[in-house]
Amino acid sequence: MVQLGVPGLSPSQDSRFYFSYHHSAADTLDKVNVQQLNENAAVMAVTAYALADASEAITSEEIDSETLVTGVKSLLPGKSSRM
Repeated sequence: MVQLGVPGLSPSQDSRFYFSYHHSAADTLDKVNVQQLNENAAVMAVTAYALADASEAITSEEIDSETLVTGVKSLLPGKSSRM
């Protein structure tokens, strides 16, 4: 879809342990890192809010990852050092 001009989002996260359990029999809910889950949910929520609240539509040509991170940081006062 991105190749067709639809804006996409691919937030980065610490993936050092992603494949330790990924899609294996050991991939169970007790392996969930609650802090990472909460942070990822917050990133998605703030991104959705920022996009929904934008005064104009955003196209894939108009935004890059640095712009998105800067926008998200501006919506999370006191959290900018963590992103």
